[in-house]
Amino acid sequence: AATPEPEPQGPHTLKGRVNLRTWVKIYVDDLNPREYMFQPGQQPEWTASRGFYLIIGNAGGIDLEWNGRVVPGLGNPGQVVRLSLPEEFRRRLEGN
Repeated sequence: AATPEPEPQGPHTLKGRVNLRTWVKIYVDDLNPREYMFQPGQQPEWTASRGFYLIIGNAGGIDLEWNGRVVPGLGNPGQVVRLSLPEEFRRRLEGN
């Protein structure tokens, strides 16, 4: 049996650069989610020890950088996307 990859240890940083008006709902670790309406030019930044789960209401309106790496191809303007960083974080969040 393959041993599971060790989880990347925090802290994790997530940085955004907003190009178009964008609604974001973000879960950081086990905290209650926060909702934001970002305007072009804003550069939000979050830190987590375990991870992030985001619902982005305008995938073409924001560029993300996670732990110093650009998150590629979020989606098109107006597209709603759900994103988990690291990928395993959402499964833990949902208790699976």
